[in-house]
Amino acid sequence: MEAARRGEQPEAGSSTGPGTTGVTYQRVPSSCSPASSIGTTAGEPTTAARATASGSGGIRSVQRPSTTTSTARAPLPGCTASRTAPAGRRPTTGPVVQPPKPTTVAGTTTVGFHQKSTATCQPPPLRLGRVAGNFRSGESRSISRKRHLPMLESRAARAAAKLWYTKMLYVQQSVPVPRDSPVITSGAADPDRVLLIGNGPTHGWGTVTHELALTGQLARALTRRTTRPTDIRYIGDEMMPIAGVHSWIGDESLALYDLVLVVLSMNDAVRLTRADDYRADMTRLLDRLSTETKPSARIVVAGIQDVDSLPEYRGVAARLGQRRADLLNAITRELVGRYDGFSYLEHRTPQAEPGRPYGSPALYAEWSEVFAAVCAPALDEARALDPYRLEHELVEHEWSWKPGEKVMAKAEDTESLDRLVQDAKSHFGADVAWVSLMDGDRQFYLANTSPAGRGAPADLSICQYTMEGDEPLVIENVLRDERTKDSPMVDLSQLRFYAGAPIKNEQGENIGTFCVLNVLPKSKSSVDEDDLRDWASRAQGEILKMASAGESAAKPSKGARTAR
Repeated sequence: MEAARRGEQPEAGSSTGPGTTGVTYQRVPSSCSPASSIGTTAGEPTTAARATASGSGGIRSVQRPSTTTSTARAPLPGCTASRTAPAGRRPTTGPVVQPPKPTTVAGTTTVGFHQKSTATCQPPPLRLGRVAGNFRSGESRSISRKRHLPMLESRAARAAAKLWYTKMLYVQQSVPVPRDSPVITSGAADPDRVLLIGNGPTHGWGTVTHELALTGQLARALTRRTTRPTDIRYIGDEMMPIAGVHSWIGDESLALYDLVLVVLSMNDAVRLTRADDYRADMTRLLDRLSTETKPSARIVVAGIQDVDSLPEYRGVAARLGQRRADLLNAITRELVGRYDGFSYLEHRTPQAEPGRPYGSPALYAEWSEVFAAVCAPALDEARALDPYRLEHELVEHEWSWKPGEKVMAKAEDTESLDRLVQDAKSHFGADVAWVSLMDGDRQFYLANTSPAGRGAPADLSICQYTMEGDEPLVIENVLRDERTKDSPMVDLSQLRFYAGAPIKNEQGENIGTFCVLNVLPKSKSSVDEDDLRDWASRAQGEILKMASAGESAAKPSKGARTAR
């Protein structure tokens, strides 16, 4: 199977796995017009960017004994097809299994899964004049490019956009988010396995469990369409920018999954992330998905939703964010077109439920139908192409500190740590306070006053440095500290002051942290280190009490919840 992905041609009739007699893979090179670059120069384009969604490789075809109809891939929206006859050998015997016809469902446009696009793409015009209230109706008014483009490209504009996004996050501190296990399992022997990577709607704003958020809703929507059980693992967080995706994925084995759905970059759009930085980070992600997933796996990459669907974005903030979203979507569409087995999903945002602008189970049910309409056929195709199935249970994390799983499960139903961090926030005059466990490559929040979800990568967290010693760590300004100044998490959260103390287990080993943070720098003298130790000791007592509780407090399936 790996030979097919690399473009190698097995001998005719060779077997690629158990039960695959007569199945061969052949890569057919194609002749494509050269791809132009979108937003890769130091000065980003001031007119509508042009992209060429063409690949440097070719089309992967599968030779099977069944009879199918060859279907050419439709051009992307706004594209002019310029397909040339592919050079090279064709399969000599048997029909060729081609990708399904392009599908349009409720405003959702997808392209075929196997073939690379050789269309010359003209992305939709970059929308400068969208009026927030009339965006979906298509009404717009012109806005001077001379006035807005310099503002959009300036460092001051990016700084302002980042601060506005941070303000939005802290306005939403009272909005519930899921902090339970992001793994939904069916308990079946051979389910479809889906990996959901994302932020924005995948974060689950307005719900308290992933069962009711997009993760659980999508599992059920896919099962209804495929009539097969579905297991889903969610990796991501609202606080995950495109620059931090690799750390969030960590050591997760991507070869386990039949389909990967990527829903990213709303926070990059509204924070005006530079286009060349975005292109580099998205290319790294797509390269990793291409090389680490199995050849039969399908990859669906969704575009960024409408910016004015965010409650805090109206007026100029929405217009500038939408323009950046259009540019990033054009880059993503071009890059996705270069990979065999990848599909770009352009969609419209479902309407929020009245009175629940941040999210609700009903909204995520609508989102799940939009995604399932594309992902269900992709899963059918992945099954048809997979010569054998790996038996593996999806789990959230393999704990080094064994009581950690039980503590996380117990913390979901215990308010003592939640009260502790709220009291600490008031006591220290902090903007954020949390208690966390650090295990392996992950940080898990037991209690957190910020709107972050269940955890974050340890290598992006400031707490990793607190874990290195026995004494409290105080950083007056994380942007001036060599260890933390380049962290994507620091850039996204805009937090500046950090003070934390380690939490230990009964053997005296560091297992977590208690910390407080502020958006403004502060002096070290503003925090008493003995005070930090006392609060960390209180948190430690609660954690050890949970760890010593009966086994009934732990979840029975390695942190995974069962889909209903």
